[in-house]
Amino acid sequence: MKYALFEAPAESNPRPGAFGSCREYRAPAPMGMTAFGNCGWAPHAYAHPLLVHNLGCENDLHTAQGQSQILSTIQSPPQSPSERSALLKLIDDESPIVWEAVAEKLFSAGKSARSALRRQAQSSDPRRRGRARSLLARMQRAELLRRMARHVSRRDIDLEQGLLLMGNLAADSFDARPYRRVLDNLADAVAQLRAEESDPYGRAMALVRYLGTDRGFGGALEDYHHPDNIHLHRCLERRTGMPLTTCAVYLFVARRVEQPAALVPLPGHVLLRLYFGSGRSFLVDPFSGGQPRNRADCENYLRECGLEPQAEWFNDADDASMFRRHIINLANSERMRGFARRSRELHQVAALLTRIQDDSPEPALRRRS
Repeated sequence: MKYALFEAPAESNPRPGAFGSCREYRAPAPMGMTAFGNCGWAPHAYAHPLLVHNLGCENDLHTAQGQSQILSTIQSPPQSPSERSALLKLIDDESPIVWEAVAEKLFSAGKSARSALRRQAQSSDPRRRGRARSLLARMQRAELLRRMARHVSRRDIDLEQGLLLMGNLAADSFDARPYRRVLDNLADAVAQLRAEESDPYGRAMALVRYLGTDRGFGGALEDYHHPDNIHLHRCLERRTGMPLTTCAVYLFVARRVEQPAALVPLPGHVLLRLYFGSGRSFLVDPFSGGQPRNRADCENYLRECGLEPQAEWFNDADDASMFRRHIINLANSERMRGFARRSRELHQVAALLTRIQDDSPEPALRRRS
């Protein structure tokens, strides 16, 4: 079964509304305060060693004619150490046009250029040092995006693994193991509370009470679109985040204690469904500290945001669709902060995931835990 999602399901900045909080547009915002909580450029070119040598005495690289000559002569990625060396000599060039062309060619060289760039990153010249470091960071990001692409190419996507993989985009040398241990420790505490309950509903509510009340996990109200509110590891550190991020914490703890649970992907606001007994279930809103929600609450929220409720929005979501949604959250955050290329890259990963899932005749869905 395919799950319909709003084309722009990413959680967006809340604003006060009749019900509490609703989005100015696009897709509805996190649910409201009263009922739902407040809610290179660059042409493909590189500098041929002979051209670099000749330009040094015959042309002014900072004139339109000189820049045109270098860009028209640079035609293919560097193939030899001498060609890469010639490019590195231009790394501190004052012309932004020349630098962008050189950066693209060094980037296209990939691993073969990294050792030389690492040496340049230790240079005493601030421009050379800064440009080398920025290019190394871009190469590292490209490798992380390739890892994400490999992950979304899997038939059975694991949301926890995917969200922790995204953490590599936020921090150098990111290590997911400490955050898995945090989830393990949260689950150990919940398991102890569940053991004290005699009925299935009480065991399900033990998860909500511990995470929402005792530990204070809830929604981010400040700087809503900041990546800290999107990345799982930052939510675990700060105990706050977007609706999908806070829901994910509850879900991953539920899976560890064998509490059946699923994410419910309302447009603009994800909820958590907890199962108990013989197929019975109830909804909670981790963004609002685990407050209970019923179907009428959700439908009122959707109508306040200008949407007529649709049955598929209340279905349990699979991990793949939620991972795609979270990638879009981060892509939108990057765009809002002025990082257009980063946003495009993430949208490309999300589009790849969509194509793969659409082409899969029998997608393996992870719903309940």
